[in-house]
Amino acid sequence: MLSLGLSYNLVDTTFLFIGSNIGHVSNLDTQKPNNGLSFVGFEVG
Repeated sequence: MLSLGLSYNLVDTTFLFIGSNIGHVSNLDTQKPNNGLSFVGFEVG
């Protein structure tokens, strides 16, 4: 998984994080084509 984002200092003790991520989960099937699952996400914190 890869995640990138920006963090902003709003006041002395508070930060805002905005980012996105992408990743791939393999289905571990070695007998057939391994399609797995790819995903894209958005993060706020």
